[in-house]
Amino acid sequence: MPHLQQTVMTQALFWLLAAIAGAVLQHVFTTLFGERIDQFLVSILTGRHRGARPLQGTWRSEYQYRSDDEPVVRTDLHTVRIKRLGQRVIIKSLEETDSSRIRIECTFSEHGVLTGTWHEDTPSGRAYFGAVQLLLVRTGDELVGKYVGFSRRDRVLAGDWTIRRIT
Repeated sequence: MPHLQQTVMTQALFWLLAAIAGAVLQHVFTTLFGERIDQFLVSILTGRHRGARPLQGTWRSEYQYRSDDEPVVRTDLHTVRIKRLGQRVIIKSLEETDSSRIRIECTFSEHGVLTGTWHEDTPSGRAYFGAVQLLLVRTGDELVGKYVGFSRRDRVLAGDWTIRRIT
């Protein structure tokens, strides 16, 4: 009988340690990759996972807006670098002469959606900001979405924003 009790205790201890190890692994995975292991595996197996390709790299940003000074729609282009740490994503324009600088800070969901804020500093010293939501297309080479912000004449503006992978 004592041998049976020892076996039961050993098995219980084994299962307890395995559960603790699993919880620690789950926490580490969630912290590093922004989603639970089971959700990640299901999305991979069902083909619904977006962002399997790393976001890090150099991309080309393009968005349209209507200027307060002219009634035409303008397009701004920036070369940007994307960095990702877990669910947090930073998109920042590279130093380009005579160009505005943009910075996007957002959260990346397991559905491939980036949601956050954008900020632009222009060469003339003006600053613009607003909200943005971008969807990572299934190929992992393009982010498409919309932005909203304010003009200097206090009008709400919204428009398309596309970011395409260069490298």
